[in-house]
Amino acid sequence: MATLPPGNQSDVEIPNPFTDCDTLADAAREAGFALTAPEEANGAADRRIRVMDGKMVEVIYYSGEDETARIRKAPGTEDISGDFNEYAQNDTIAVGEVEVTMRGSDDMVCLATWTVDGYTYAVSVANGISSGDMAALVSEIH
Repeated sequence: MATLPPGNQSDVEIPNPFTDCDTLADAAREAGFALTAPEEANGAADRRIRVMDGKMVEVIYYSGEDETARIRKAPGTEDISGDFNEYAQNDTIAVGEVEVTMRGSDDMVCLATWTVDGYTYAVSVANGISSGDMAALVSEIH
């Protein structure tokens, strides 16, 4: 039996760490913690709910085929956004009693991150929104 050296196995894929869930309640059972997220985000109501390796809950919002927003929650304090872009603006504001870091440019916010009660959160939006709209979205997430 012939074997291919590493890197030459065209039919080998990295296992998908995500499990799709029908509801946020299903995701909470899978992950062991709950995420409260709005029914609609950044103008889109179609959403995909999934859990990564039982360690992170993610909700992706779509308008047609286009992703409009992504919300994530995981235990700990690490940045879970997956967004490694450099932004011209990096501000920390209070949303309720939570300090939220908002990143973006030209007065449009593309990413918000915060930590509360042992969990870290991230919200990213496709085309940027005002800081007021991002604060309103963040206030709906627990």
